[in-house]
Amino acid sequence: KDPDTGCGFFSGFGGGSSAETAPATLAQDSNGQILRIQVTEPIEGTRLGLTVTHLVVTRIGDPRALRNGWRVGDRLLRVNGVPVNSTGQFLEQLSTGLEAYRARGVHLEFEVLRKPPEASVGGYQDTST
Repeated sequence: KDPDTGCGFFSGFGGGSSAETAPATLAQDSNGQILRIQVTEPIEGTRLGLTVTHLVVTRIGDPRALRNGWRVGDRLLRVNGVPVNSTGQFLEQLSTGLEAYRARGVHLEFEVLRKPPEASVGGYQDTST
């Protein structure tokens, strides 16, 4: 079990390019944006470069993950078009995607929900309801 993760793996994919890739917006509403993040090249062939706990990105462990468009707080919804509702489903689809990448060079695609940042005034976070 990797000490950097809450689910027993270090999900480390990130492109090798130095240019930042902006995720494509698929939908947007008051709950946030649904974004598509495309990973074209794994970090060291097997990693996303981030920590995922309960399907939420909790830590960016490699700056290449930021260049792919990942952000802390992103909630995973789909991997290569397949809905994921549990860590087990995510790991299974990630493994399938990695196998396809290694065998045929197929890119990985992730759909995530990115919530809007909390409103703040004068540098202080507004926590009123």
